Amino acid sequence: MNHENHISVARYYSDKAKAQREFESRRLSEHEVLLIVQSAADGEASAQDLLKVLYPGRKAFNFAHHHIAEMAFSRIGDKG
Repeated sequence: MNHENHISVARYYSDKAKAQREFESRRLSEHEVLLIVQSAADGEASAQDLLKVLYPGRKAFNFAHHHIAEMAFSRIGDKG
């Protein structure tokens, strides 16, 4: 691996860690997650659109989207 690849790999992990910290610092409560899921279900806005407002950075958005999906599926599992 050349020097430039080392730098890009280091930058990737640095950016990923930064996005993870940003997501953790602004992590949504379960109530907020349910409101987003409900708004999307009611057709008011898609969950993705709402998340893009809360998490404008792409990587932080991806963490948030994954978190919402996990919580939504766990709630469905609880009811099933």
